[in-house]
Amino acid sequence: MSLIQTYNFKFLYFKFIYRSFFLLGVFYRKITNHSFFYNKLNELKDIHKGKRVFIICTGPSLTNDDILLLKDEYTISMNSIVKLTDQLNWEPTYYCIQDLEVYRNLNNEIKNLKKAKILVGSIVKKYFPKNNRFIYYPIDFIDHLHSSYIKLKTNFSINSFHRVFDGYTVAYSCLQLAVHMGFNKIYFIGIDANYTGNINENNIVPSGKFDPTYNTAGRRINFAFDKANSIIDKKTAQIFNVTRGGKLESFNRKKIEDIL
Repeated sequence: MSLIQTYNFKFLYFKFIYRSFFLLGVFYRKITNHSFFYNKLNELKDIHKGKRVFIICTGPSLTNDDILLLKDEYTISMNSIVKLTDQLNWEPTYYCIQDLEVYRNLNNEIKNLKKAKILVGSIVKKYFPKNNRFIYYPIDFIDHLHSSYIKLKTNFSINSFHRVFDGYTVAYSCLQLAVHMGFNKIYFIGIDANYTGNINENNIVPSGKFDPTYNTAGRRINFAFDKANSIIDKKTAQIFNVTRGGKLESFNRKKIEDIL
């Protein structure tokens, strides 16, 4: 058996075991509406029904002034934004973390957040104690591992209690969580979907993570958000991109000044 065949066999075996247990959990949550880990997430279902939210991504087009413009809005942000919270005397309404390497680089800053509710992907939940500060969500990441290199594949969930599909970026999880919480107008800002080999150029402040597949990251992200746009009913939520520039074209664009 060749090395490639051995790798494929091991991956398929891992995928079968992981997916079997994961789908068993999804089935259990659907029929019982209960979970040992995710009940706090279930309590967030439609909690902000009819409200608007800004998903603040960390692309280089984002500025400190943009963030301060949104200080009185509902916001969801992620990753290296925690490096700016003390400087700006601001925290997002919700902060989302699901990447192990990013967590390792930013764990002190994350745990120093004082006001934000912290949404924790199941991949890293073991690093966060089970209390009212941290809300776990079940992320289905198996297609990310495989399709980063072979074939693009994802889906979109309107009920994050059941599962959150990985769409090659934490921003995709944030969108699913926003829909889960009932927000019906969702605005992305700072989502450039454009990456280079220099980690200092990819974010407003670096997270310390280098993605070796950066040259295809923009294509994968656009694929995922195109999928989301094809699934989300406009009666459920309207999604707009208020990023200055960038390469995400899945959603209609607006100017943030016109909205505020």
